[in-house]
Amino acid sequence: MNDLDRLQTLQAEIGGWSDETFGDGSRLKPCLAHFKKEVYELYNDPSTEEFADCLMLLLDGARMYGLSTEELLEYTELKLERNRKREWGSPDRNGAIEHVRDGKPIVYLAGPMLDCNETEISTWRETAKILLETEIRDPGLRPAQDVVYQSKIHDSSDIVEPDKEDIFQSDVILANCWRPSAGTSMEIYMGWELSKLVVSIVPPDKKISAWVDYHSDVVFRKLDTAIDAINDWARRK
Repeated sequence: MNDLDRLQTLQAEIGGWSDETFGDGSRLKPCLAHFKKEVYELYNDPSTEEFADCLMLLLDGARMYGLSTEELLEYTELKLERNRKREWGSPDRNGAIEHVRDGKPIVYLAGPMLDCNETEISTWRETAKILLETEIRDPGLRPAQDVVYQSKIHDSSDIVEPDKEDIFQSDVILANCWRPSAGTSMEIYMGWELSKLVVSIVPPDKKISAWVDYHSDVVFRKLDTAIDAINDWARRK
């Protein structure tokens, strides 16, 4: 048995065991959620067993998506050729290097919105939009959270999922921590986990949370200082 046949057989055996143990093969999202968990464990404590866990879930997820091992290898070879033609940037804080994107960097404007009035939500964001020399992702343009919470039918995913997608697509998280906010803290943490540049602002009269400090690349005391630093960074990109 050659290596390709061996890999295809392994995928089939994993799939048979997976369906018998966990249900039929329509569980792509749960499989990928488990894969993400195992990758996190692999990152924190690399071992042969953790690599094997990730490979099993990768092969099973590909099966659920409709990919044979041969197709998966073909797409991987094509992606390798594409990567060879790309320009690559500098290492981030974790040493990861991504390809250089076309266009301006994208800044996500994180900050409190729940129980805030329109002035508190929008004023600093409008100032940032004027001064930043980048593309902007502004969650404040979506319907106010209070409106969603007060409606008879609400789903928090209507707020959270678009925000998460914007954070994923952004290069920088600019977090205005002018008051405590669970949402802003989560946005800072997600940006840090994704190795984005996290720039936080804590007013001079407020103490800097250890969690905000740890998960930020830099903490400034004023909005204009933070914006100047981001613009300097963007010009060097």
